[in-house]
Amino acid sequence: MKLKFTDSFVERVKSKSDILVIAISNSKRFNNIRTLPNQCFHTNCIFHDDKHPSMILYRNTNTFRCKSTHCKKYGDIISFTMKLYNLDYVRAVALLAYVFNIGLKPETIKYVDIDLAKRIKLIKNSVQAFLSVSSRLVRDIFNR
Repeated sequence: MKLKFTDSFVERVKSKSDILVIAISNSKRFNNIRTLPNQCFHTNCIFHDDKHPSMILYRNTNTFRCKSTHCKKYGDIISFTMKLYNLDYVRAVALLAYVFNIGLKPETIKYVDIDLAKRIKLIKNSVQAFLSVSSRLVRDIFNR
């Protein structure tokens, strides 16, 4: 029997996950991430050989878009995770739910690569700590 997720569960996964954490967790592909305004990040595209960063990660919507004229791929955090880690839909949703603590049922844990999930969780904690400190620093600088 193939596992199916409810639409509301998938929407929760999309909204509660963090595309920046997923991108940074694969440092082999994402070693050149630059910050843009409005919680956006500019980096190399994962869909083609990218010498000049053309992909934008939209952290506020957990989506991505490649601005390259010959690529133009776009999608949500699930399709991004599928491509980045070569996972099928069920495994990508299960991984995101596990990493971001989104009520994964015990019977679905078998679909999660636990080693990968642990690595992403470590990075998630580091990214969240860094963003918290950096946002306080920016707030302190501009509130002087």
